[in-house]
Amino acid sequence: MSITIPSKISTPRLTLIRLTNTSPSHPHVQLFHENWSDPSATAWSLHGATKSLEESRDWMIEHRTKYDNIFYSAFAKPQPQGDVQSDQKIWSLRDVYLDGEEQQGENEILGIHIGSVSLRLQPSGPVLSPYPALSQHNNTSHQENLDQDLDLRVLGYALFPSAWGYGYATEANRGVLDAYATAVSAQKQDTRKKYYVEAAVDEDNLASEKVLKKLGFKKLGWKDEEEKVWLNGGWRGPGYWVYGMFV
Repeated sequence: MSITIPSKISTPRLTLIRLTNTSPSHPHVQLFHENWSDPSATAWSLHGATKSLEESRDWMIEHRTKYDNIFYSAFAKPQPQGDVQSDQKIWSLRDVYLDGEEQQGENEILGIHIGSVSLRLQPSGPVLSPYPALSQHNNTSHQENLDQDLDLRVLGYALFPSAWGYGYATEANRGVLDAYATAVSAQKQDTRKKYYVEAAVDEDNLASEKVLKKLGFKKLGWKDEEEKVWLNGGWRGPGYWVYGMFV
């Protein structure tokens, strides 16, 4: 049974538009590229910033085909005393669709593009078990059965520096998580499937840890890795913190 995810989410200060069209000239690709080509917004991503529109489009296609990524661009609504810089482009709903793609309220003002939030599938399973008590007791058979009933997505977000420090990350992530929880509510009643969201964060990324805690994620533990990785201008790890939450 498929789930229906809204194409637009509204929160008190933000509008989130789901990006789905990967045609080369489509505004969705342009928005994806604007976000993923920004070195500061993607500083904590292992993939790193893209170098061209073509690379961004290929990455967007991989997000959709391999990971069924639920990807939203976030816009800060115009405010009398706005948080982000007023000299940036003000997007409207009409700007994010091509002619012929009819949308209700196409003249609606979305605001300033501040980044993205996404939920992608992780077919390999959870990095750390969401059932730590079973892991501690080595109940592997029960663990495997539970994992088979687990629908797992990974939370990710990338905001431009101009949007840092205003609580937008928490608000945008909460908007997407609430919409996702609503979308899967019927399946939760009809099946044994559990819907779970995981998030990984570097120990030096304290701002993201604060966001995850505000969203209600539980810190599951530390995931050891063999080698350090280059993130945000330095060698990190080896390893990272893992958080999780059922929706």
